[in-house]
Amino acid sequence: MRIVIFGLTISSSWGNGHATLWRGLCNALIRQGHRIVFYEKDVSYYAGARDLHELTGGRLQLYAQW
Repeated sequence: MRIVIFGLTISSSWGNGHATLWRGLCNALIRQGHRIVFYEKDVSYYAGARDLHELTGGRLQLYAQW
């Protein structure tokens, strides 16, 4: 199954718990054979603390505007 997620952040675990939750969920789904695309708005405060640059087995898509 192809799953598309629009989330707050998966690329930066700085200052929030969202990234670690999304990473665990996406990794589990990828291991089960699903294809994940995670859309995240590219904002400066997360970009400066980014600790994930690609979603292994999936795709991280940063965007500036809708």
